[in-house]
Amino acid sequence: MESDFRKQVGERLMNLRSNNNLSQEMLANQADLDRSYISRIERGIISPSVENLSKICNVLNTSLSKFFHDF
Repeated sequence: MESDFRKQVGERLMNLRSNNNLSQEMLANQADLDRSYISRIERGIISPSVENLSKICNVLNTSLSKFFHDF
């Protein structure tokens, strides 16, 4: 069940990133995170901390509540 949630978060992140025409590297740089960290989130390997997800959402011009809206 936990891995399903991580996969949902990863898919949502990948879709939002693609919709914003950002590469993983561009997103990582703007959020002050490592590209491999973004990759691991998108592949459902890890769950981001709330703080890091907030940084990511800021770059993607969305809120945490909108990020999780369809879950």
